[in-house]
Amino acid sequence: MAANSAVILIRRPQLCTQAFAEWAPPIDPKRIFITHAGCAAETVEAVRFEVEKLGLFEEILITEAGCTISNHCGPNTLGGVI
Repeated sequence: MAANSAVILIRRPQLCTQAFAEWAPPIDPKRIFITHAGCAAETVEAVRFEVEKLGLFEEILITEAGCTISNHCGPNTLGGVI
């Protein structure tokens, strides 16, 4: 991960968009990965919509968490990787 990267992991998806809106360190606005572990598609799309409304990122990518994150954080984990 690059030195200017950041990771946000939030166990309760409904708080994710609020955390993105309130969290504002200096970041590279090129892209954000919304990564989840078994979240409902409508939850992921709702978060994508809210992140898009912020207008901070040129590209928003949706990815599924791998086995390590899924195992340690559990189902319905959703986070952003900047």
